[in-house]
Amino acid sequence: MERYPLRRPESGRLILGVCQGIADHLAVNVWIVRGIFVALTFVQFVGAFVYVWLSFAIPASPDVPDRVEKRFSPGTRTRLLALAVLVLVTALGLWASNQVISINIGILLAISCVVIGAGLAWTSAGGKSMKVQIIRISSGIALLVIGVLIFAVRDEDPNTMLLSVIIGLTVLAIALGGMWPAASRMVKELDRAREERAAETARADIAAHLHDSVLQTLTLIRNSASDPATVTRLARVQERQLRSWLYGGEAEQTSLSESLRTMVGEVEDLYGVEVEYIAVGDAEADEHSAALLAAGKEALVNAVRHGTPPVTFYAEFGKNRTELFIRDHGTGFEIDDIPEDRHGVKDSILGRVRRHGGTATIKRRDPGIEVQISLPRGAS
Repeated sequence: MERYPLRRPESGRLILGVCQGIADHLAVNVWIVRGIFVALTFVQFVGAFVYVWLSFAIPASPDVPDRVEKRFSPGTRTRLLALAVLVLVTALGLWASNQVISINIGILLAISCVVIGAGLAWTSAGGKSMKVQIIRISSGIALLVIGVLIFAVRDEDPNTMLLSVIIGLTVLAIALGGMWPAASRMVKELDRAREERAAETARADIAAHLHDSVLQTLTLIRNSASDPATVTRLARVQERQLRSWLYGGEAEQTSLSESLRTMVGEVEDLYGVEVEYIAVGDAEADEHSAALLAAGKEALVNAVRHGTPPVTFYAEFGKNRTELFIRDHGTGFEIDDIPEDRHGVKDSILGRVRRHGGTATIKRRDPGIEVQISLPRGAS
């Protein structure tokens, strides 16, 4: 079985996710790895320093190995408690190694502050607002500064150490206060840019959906203007689909294979052309499913309208990706020959798939065209 890459996961971690990431990579129980780190901490606190170093070296990731079930995600209190335990174990390791290396209380405090500060500054804050991230990073930097200051005056008396820490924190607070207006403006600009990107993506998705549904049906109605029964049937089908999309009238299916089968059936009913649907495996719907269904439908509609039967729709569900292959047996086309005012292929298929981190290619076959769509599974 292919080994899962070394990553620090955002779920299942107690502190920084180093032990969980190593356990996922080696396919072993996470408590074995945690026990090894705790044991190494008592050997001249090697475990704590290796843990902190690995937290910098191993990249964070929201993904979870396919073989792992949905696991416990500790809250803030649990993580703080685990962090306090790590600091305590580190202090005990330092105390135990005091028989070999002479270490005073100043070094213990300095290392504790540095460890906690590094954990706050470099712990991933995915999903948090920009202000929360700034607070976490500022707190981590403050603890790092305290640790450095304590280490610099470790041989002085406690009053001198306390005075040095107060002076250092005062200077840091003044510096942060001076930078706060600029930082606040930057945060607002970043939030505004994020909202604009989200609005632009939403507008693109709405435009693509209207093209795939309403405009396609209007074209069919125009071509069937001499057949009132067909016009009425098309109008009713489109009205039902549009109401369902606007008001969420249809229950969401959890099986992605069944959702694709339903979509293929709707296209068959709408255009009166038989489509051969083949699915290998199945998967649950996720945040990319709507884009996959919409892009697959647009490719299938193009194959039915502009291609020649037989038309096939092949879906394959893998561990990390879902792939679609839509083929017709027509004369084919070149993507560069598509006029600029036609947005079906470029926006509804290629652009939509790219926005969701996938790939879409159009290949000429003999005869016909095959559209290949690939979208990742899970988080974005």
